[in-house]
Amino acid sequence: MDVRVRGTAQDGGVPHLGCGCSRCARAREDPTAVRYPAALRVDAGESLLVDASMDIRHQIVGGVDGVVLTHAHLGHLPGLLQFGREVLDADRLPVYCTPELAEFVRTNQPFAALVADENVSLRPVDADASIELPEGEIRPFRVTHRDEFGTGTLGLELRGRRTLVYVPDIDAWDDRTVARIDAADVAVLDGTFWATDEIPRQADVPHPPVRAALDRLPLAGTDVYFTHLNHTNPLLDDGSAAYATLADAGAGVVDPGQRFDLG
Repeated sequence: MDVRVRGTAQDGGVPHLGCGCSRCARAREDPTAVRYPAALRVDAGESLLVDASMDIRHQIVGGVDGVVLTHAHLGHLPGLLQFGREVLDADRLPVYCTPELAEFVRTNQPFAALVADENVSLRPVDADASIELPEGEIRPFRVTHRDEFGTGTLGLELRGRRTLVYVPDIDAWDDRTVARIDAADVAVLDGTFWATDEIPRQADVPHPPVRAALDRLPLAGTDVYFTHLNHTNPLLDDGSAAYATLADAGAGVVDPGQRFDLG
């Protein structure tokens, strides 16, 4: 099982719409500083894309055999429309998601057209289910995350000979999720904010700040990396004090294109 990082940013990416900060300004001038929303490509005899952002056209080249959606927010669902008639015109592409999100796609336009036109084939999965691949499996589990649409949010265990836990969005590091991380070889986790004061309305978009999470997460036995970074997050700068603090704690930030070999 081969896992490739195809995006590392929060839903709006970098540059962020309407932002003139130094990071966003640089990304508008320097393509190497652009960061797409968090996503993975999993190759295990079949290829699956984990989450479908609006930047999907930059994140995958060629086809995939299916898509796994963790939840319905902006950086994770809208790119599914690229598989419709206007773009790829896919043929019954398997789409794995919660039963509630499957119903949302089935009953809300323009997503419902993907089902009616047979561009996608919805495959509802839930906790304790398994997405079987020729050379591994993906086991979804529920996490608590802001749920305006009632569609739920999944974390994923990617299992080859080694295990990677993927949780790009969560409201708080609860005991059950921490236990899963502790049992994994690698974890790629929600790192949206470094601290609690990065944006004015941060309380409305709860994500566990990385600085506090360093005292909560099991860093000794698991290789922990952070993803889904907001454009305000100093971890985007590898020369920042925050980046050095993270490295000193024994954790890191995923790089675009980074590979994890799970065997």
